[in-house]
Amino acid sequence: MLITDLGPAYRGETSDETLVVTIKSSAGKTMLASVEGVNERNGAEALRGTELWYDRDKLPAIEDDDDTYYFDDLVGLTVLEDGAEIGQVTEVNNFGASDLIEISPKGAPAYYFPFTDDTVVQVDINAGTITITGSADYKDV
Repeated sequence: MLITDLGPAYRGETSDETLVVTIKSSAGKTMLASVEGVNERNGAEALRGTELWYDRDKLPAIEDDDDTYYFDDLVGLTVLEDGAEIGQVTEVNNFGASDLIEISPKGAPAYYFPFTDDTVVQVDINAGTITITGSADYKDV
């Protein structure tokens, strides 16, 4: 499993502290894992909500023709609709339902936009653009 294959994880984006995580089993979105050096419940509870971070160079490469992206690669892309620039991607999140990009238009409030096959026409990492359709439905939500 990837999380085990990547080796030690950092405890946060800027942390030097690492954790060695081993996945014991998984079922759907739930995983049972062990963390090296954590042998009792209180130690495990103290890690609840900890974000795991890995060096980018340890992650698998993504093929250009694959419709798979690292969230970090989408941040900063120029958002186009009908050939016109409408803003920049400033964040990518998934709050449980689906992936969302946050679009920050110039001079207007930022808004979330679904990152789905129906709304995203093209992602061109090399050109630094993402082309979308239907943004008017999301600007004032």
